Amino acid sequence: MSSESFEQVLAAALAGGSMNVAWKKFVHTRFYLPIKHSPDFDPKKITLVMTPGSAAGDNTVQISEVRERITQGDAVLWLNGAEVIAMLPPDGAIQVALATHAYPIPSDRIAWLREGLRVAQARAAAKVPGAAATPPSSGAPGIATVFASAAPDAAKPSAQRGSLPANEIAALRPRKLGLADLGLEFSVPGAWREERIAKVLHLHDRDSGMRVEVRGMQQPDLSLDQWVSMRVEQLGQEMRFLKQSGPVQPIEGVQWQPGLSGKMVEFAGTFPGETVPGRYLLACIHREGTVVSLAVRATAEVFAQQRSLVQWLIGSVSVLSKEDLAARRAAAAAAASERDMDDGVTDTPALFGFNLHGRIGRLRALAYSVPTVIPSAALAIGAAVVMPKAMVLGAIMAITGVILLLWFSLRLMILRLHDVNRSGKWVLLFLALSGLAGALHSPVLLGIASLAFWLFVFVIYYFVPGTRGQNDYGPPPGPNTQLVQIGAAVFVLFQLFGIYANVKMASMLKSRTDTAAAQGSKLTPFAGPGQKFVVDLPGVPTPVPSSPWMNQQNGGVQVQQFYLEQAGRQYLIQSLDFGPAPRDSYALMNRAEQSVMGGDGKVEGTKAFLFNNGVNGREVRVKRADGSIRLARLVYHSGMLVVLMIAGPDDAATGAHADQVFQSFQLK
Repeated sequence: MSSESFEQVLAAALAGGSMNVAWKKFVHTRFYLPIKHSPDFDPKKITLVMTPGSAAGDNTVQISEVRERITQGDAVLWLNGAEVIAMLPPDGAIQVALATHAYPIPSDRIAWLREGLRVAQARAAAKVPGAAATPPSSGAPGIATVFASAAPDAAKPSAQRGSLPANEIAALRPRKLGLADLGLEFSVPGAWREERIAKVLHLHDRDSGMRVEVRGMQQPDLSLDQWVSMRVEQLGQEMRFLKQSGPVQPIEGVQWQPGLSGKMVEFAGTFPGETVPGRYLLACIHREGTVVSLAVRATAEVFAQQRSLVQWLIGSVSVLSKEDLAARRAAAAAAASERDMDDGVTDTPALFGFNLHGRIGRLRALAYSVPTVIPSAALAIGAAVVMPKAMVLGAIMAITGVILLLWFSLRLMILRLHDVNRSGKWVLLFLALSGLAGALHSPVLLGIASLAFWLFVFVIYYFVPGTRGQNDYGPPPGPNTQLVQIGAAVFVLFQLFGIYANVKMASMLKSRTDTAAAQGSKLTPFAGPGQKFVVDLPGVPTPVPSSPWMNQQNGGVQVQQFYLEQAGRQYLIQSLDFGPAPRDSYALMNRAEQSVMGGDGKVEGTKAFLFNNGVNGREVRVKRADGSIRLARLVYHSGMLVVLMIAGPDDAATGAHADQVFQSFQLK
C-alpha cells in the first residue's frame, strides 16, 4: 500500500465498504494545501485559505496530492494528513481534490481522526527509549547540546560518542539503506518507512514523527565548505521560519573511513502546523568529490530524546572512494552481462510489444520500422477483402490496423527517446500541436506541426546517439545483430526510394499542369445553385432542365443540371437538394459513383479526400468502352449532393486539366 496514492486507496476502500485502511493512508500521505503568509513570514501567523460553501462545511480547506490542483493562496505547504489536521481549527473540515471530483471530510470525522492521533502519539511517547531519563527541552539547544562530547576537551562532536548501546541497536533491528549511484550506505531502524522521490531518500519514524531526508551528488570540484554553504542557503530559502541556533561545527564518526569528513549545523523554529518548538539538524559529508547531506527534523522534545539515535545514524554513514565505486559498478555490469548470457536475457525491447520500458539505438529503431508495418498492412488487405460482404468486420479490421500502426510508431519513438535519456512525453507536444491544428482547421499550423515532428524524428533516428552506460530509463540495449543491420539498410533504401518517387511524382504533376496551361485553357468561376459552391470552368455551362419524371424517380429530390462542351471535353454538374433531413452520405456517394460509371464504363479507382472545414468528398476515375475517361468529384454537404464530372480523352492534358478544375472547387 505504501506505493499507492491516497486516491487509489480511497477508491478501493469505498468500493469495499471499509474506510479504516483509507484513514491510515490519509494521515501518512503528504498533501499540498493553500496558505497565506504574514508580512514577516512568521510561521505562527500562517493562515489557511478556506473554501466556504463546500460539501464538507464552510470552514473547509482544500488539499490535494497534486500541486496543480491547488489554485488558491499565495503559497502552499506540503504536509502529511496528520500535520494538516493539527493546523485546522476545532470546527475545521477538509476537501480532498481528486482527479475527477472532490472528496469531503467533515468536521466530525476530523475530530475523530484528531483524537486517534492524540492517542497514538501518547502511546508512542511512552515507548521512546530514554524518555524518562531525558527531560523535555524547554528551548532550542545548540549543536554542542545535541551532540554532547564525552570529555570536556573534545575537539569536535563525534557521531559515535554517546551512541546507542549494543542491546538497543539490536532492538532496532537495523537495516542498510543508501544511494547506490553515490556509493552511500547507512543504517536505519527496521521500522522506519522509506520513500524515494527522484534521487532523494525520505525516511519517517511513525512512532516519534522524526523525519530524515538524504540526498547527494558527485561533484569533484565541490569542497565540504561549499557544500555546507549551498545546503544552508537552500534551506534558508525553503524554510524561512527556521533560525540557525549555533555555528557550523565539524563532526566525525569513530568508524568513518579515511578521507570521510563532515560538518553540521542546527536550526530551531516552529514548523507550520505545529505548536511546539522544532529542531532541524543538517549534516553534510564529503569524500573524494561525493557530497551527501542528512537532514533530521523532529520536535525539540523528540530530538532531545532521540539524540543518541541520530548520532548512531550519522555515525553509520559510509561512502565508497572513487576507485571502489568504479570497481563496484564494473563488477555489477560484469555480473549482469554474465547473468544475461547464462539466462538468455537481454535488456533490448522486443520488436512487437505493448510496454514502453527500455531503450533502443538508432540502427535498431530503423530496422524495427519495417516489420512493424506488417500487421497493419495485413489487416488493411483483409479489410479490403471482407468489406464487400461484411462491412462492420472490415471497418473493425481497418481501424485496428490504423491503431496498431500508430501504437508501434509511437512506441519506437518513445524507446528511442529513452536511449538519449529523454522522456517519451516529448511526443505529446507534437500530438497536441497536430490536434490543435485540426481543431482550428488550420492547414498552415498543421503543416508546421508535421514538419517539426518529422524533422525531430529524422534527427533523433539518424544523428543523436544514445547515452553511454545506464541512464534514467535503464541499461543500454544489446549489440546490433547482423539482422538488425540488414533491416536498417532496407529501411534506408525504402526512404531513399520514397524520396525519389515523390520528386518524380512532383515532376509529372508539374509537366501535366504545364501541358494544360500551354493549351490555353482559361478558366472562369461558376457559382452553383444557391451560391453554395463555386468552381472554375473553361466556359459558362448551360442549364439542363430535369423532367418531372426524373424528380419523381429521385424521390422528389430537386435536381439541377448544367452542361458544357469545350475543347473536346464534356462537363456535367449535378446538384441534388435532399433538404434538412439527415441522409447517409456514404450511400449517396455510392449511388452517384454508379451514375458516373454509367452503362459503358468501369471504375478504375476512387480516392477519398477531406475539405479544410471537415466535409468528406470522393474522386472517381472511370474508363469508358471507347477508351476515353470520366473523372468526377462527389461532395455531400448540408443536405446537398454535388457531382462534378469531366469526360474526355485519356491523356495527360485531360488529367492535368481535371486536377485544375477539381482543385478550384470550393464550398460556400
